[in-house]
Amino acid sequence: MMRVQRLWSCLPPALLCSADGLITLWGQPAAYWSGEFRVVHEANPLAAWLLTVHPLAFAAAGVPYLLVVTGTIMVLPQRWAAAVAVGIALTHAFAVAVWCLVLFRQPLLPLIAVALVLAGSGAVAWHFGWRAESIAGFGQPGN
Repeated sequence: MMRVQRLWSCLPPALLCSADGLITLWGQPAAYWSGEFRVVHEANPLAAWLLTVHPLAFAAAGVPYLLVVTGTIMVLPQRWAAAVAVGIALTHAFAVAVWCLVLFRQPLLPLIAVALVLAGSGAVAWHFGWRAESIAGFGQPGN
């Protein structure tokens, strides 16, 4: 039963990573989609390099990345797993918010997206290990 709960905590990072990848591809200029893969708009150096190789290289790199994130969440102690899940989700939520600001030029859209992610991540963190009554056991073996 515990492993199934851990899989649920992998959902926010996986969804936000996927959203980040899709919006990153959407944000590439017309020249990029004409075959000039060296014309890339991306702040992450590793992602930018993968985009210069090919859009499929960028997309395919998401699979091992998500496997590492999922594996990490599955093997870490509960509270650390919650921290990783929330941290990865927030990182990708920030990236999606920045892309929304760049692509749609509406500052409220990213703020709403980040607020929703913060609320969801807080719920995940609370549910999977950061409840007030269990904080006292933080750092003990198995926690």
